[in-house]
Amino acid sequence: MYYLTKREALVIPVAQASIADLTSKYSRDHCELFRTTVSFMLHMCEDEISLFRRFFEPQETPASNHAQKDSIPLTSMLSNLCYCVYDALRPFLIHINHIEILTELCDLLVNEFLDDQINAKSRVDLAVFENMCQSLLADVRQRLIFRADVYIKSQIHDYEPSAGDLAYPEKLEMIEQIASSLQHSTENETHSNGAQLKEQEQKEARPMTSTSSTDFHGMWYPTVRRTLVCISSLSRCLDTESFQGLAQNCLSACIQSLITAQRHIKERKTASDGQLFFVKHLLILREQTTPFNVEFRVRETSLDFTSIKSAAYQALPKLGSGLFDFSRANTLLRLLLLEGPTVVDTDVDSRRQLDRHLKIACEEFISSAVAALTSDLPAVDKAETVVRLESRHALGPPDQLKDAVSAALHLLSANQMKSASPNSLVAIRRKLTLYLGNPNTVAIMMRPVETGVVQSWRKVAKIITEHYSQEEQMVIACPTESQIRLFFHA
Repeated sequence: MYYLTKREALVIPVAQASIADLTSKYSRDHCELFRTTVSFMLHMCEDEISLFRRFFEPQETPASNHAQKDSIPLTSMLSNLCYCVYDALRPFLIHINHIEILTELCDLLVNEFLDDQINAKSRVDLAVFENMCQSLLADVRQRLIFRADVYIKSQIHDYEPSAGDLAYPEKLEMIEQIASSLQHSTENETHSNGAQLKEQEQKEARPMTSTSSTDFHGMWYPTVRRTLVCISSLSRCLDTESFQGLAQNCLSACIQSLITAQRHIKERKTASDGQLFFVKHLLILREQTTPFNVEFRVRETSLDFTSIKSAAYQALPKLGSGLFDFSRANTLLRLLLLEGPTVVDTDVDSRRQLDRHLKIACEEFISSAVAALTSDLPAVDKAETVVRLESRHALGPPDQLKDAVSAALHLLSANQMKSASPNSLVAIRRKLTLYLGNPNTVAIMMRPVETGVVQSWRKVAKIITEHYSQEEQMVIACPTESQIRLFFHA
């Protein structure tokens, strides 16, 4: 139409000038830049549609087909108009590196322009504007995927921890002291305000101190915080397939960073500190990623050249001088041309990887705890070998065995932290509580420790009963299985 041709020539320079002013004004605030320019174009499209309908859309129904034909060149004009915004915003988009800004742009385009504006108005003429928003959204998502992959590699997988990041258990002890001082100040304040208020606030304060070391997100290892923030941001901006691949990559990178941190903490403090640090953060990852209703699994395809390699090694001795013969008689050449590599598909599941590492770390801690609590007991395996050779005093003289049993019992019965050995039951339970916080989780970890300790004592008691006299058993004073279990439930 003549009108649309002239109108386009008049409007597009004005739109380009206005967009240039907006890009200059909001060049450092990308979210506001996208909001104002896209909103400006939406209002401009609405004005052009309204003006066109005012002049060229008749009210009579028989002419509706003619009106639809006239809307085709209008769509072309609106398309040229909308892509003034697209062409102006794209150079800014490809220079955005922060994931937070890209996720905000996704939310902005979806919530403010695609869902609310288009669906509320339901106008066919605004489909051109919607297409422009969809193109911008696709570019933002593509940029987000690229930057997220770079972020996972540089800030999570290749993260170099500082001394403060590895200050375990000092960080947890500091938080516990802060929580304890807050509780004491609360108790003093409630004491002055009356007994009823004191009872009420004490009930509110108890849960805080029991899980204080695990509830502070700031005390989580940096890569764990970054992983959860990254996954949470990506989940609301990407389609399921893209999110699933990035989430799997992010979780795998985080686990690898925790393995590195665990090794440093073992070198700096003790093996149990490294194990419990690892267990603590794996539990956090498993708990925090459960709400995302996706599988952290991808299928990786690779080429296996093993069969070609084996056949080539077998063919080389037979070739001799014919190795460089490019005829059909060259067996190696025919092998390389006709035989192809095997395509291997492998499922990589980060959640299963997490559970496997968690299981191994828990088993290592349980084994070391059992070994520590039974370190003063005689070596039962060695004693069973001695039993086959001699029938009496398989675990040594009664007096010596009495001292060993007494020392092993002291590890279980010591109830003062300051005087207790690091290998004592109270110290192990204290360390579990410090790292894990949740009493239920501590109880789950202590159950197999109790079982292992009881089994060791059971073996010792059986050998004492079978190979020592009644008088010698009274001197040794080996406790019963029920007495050993009482120490774990005191």
